[in-house]
Amino acid sequence: MDWSSSLTGTGYSGDTGTPVTPTSNGNEAIFVNVASGEITINVATGATTPTIKSAGAIVNVAAGLATLEITNLRANTEVRIYKSSDNSELSGTENATTTDTYDATNNIQYYKHTYSYAGGSLGGTSVYIVVFNTDYWDIKLDYTLKASNDSILIQQVYDRVSIV
Repeated sequence: MDWSSSLTGTGYSGDTGTPVTPTSNGNEAIFVNVASGEITINVATGATTPTIKSAGAIVNVAAGLATLEITNLRANTEVRIYKSSDNSELSGTENATTTDTYDATNNIQYYKHTYSYAGGSLGGTSVYIVVFNTDYWDIKLDYTLKASNDSILIQQVYDRVSIV
């Protein structure tokens, strides 16, 4: 669950941690109406950390998260994000399947890949992003993660020489 709201008033500023201790004063910003299991609430950079009441589930709260969205991907596209300093993989997917936009004129469905990270600690980190699809040219982008949310629109170029 993602949380990106700023709250005003008293009793709404909560704690972060794994897990947090829910309150029960009746004034909580979020009520987790789940009796068992575990839920993580990702608090965006700059958002107010909410107070939480739980019906029994374990609640983890991570604050200061930022997201990088890689958008405008064609079907069957693989995306990988690597840290430049040591080539470790930070995020990736074999096939981006999260719906992004639809081009009705050309009857094309576009997809996206979203990477959530700790903006406070990873903001400023140099990464490279690779985008693969057997029908399109490979793409490699050098990028610096930001402390806040960002989006990169990809323009995939059809590979006229690819073997079908």
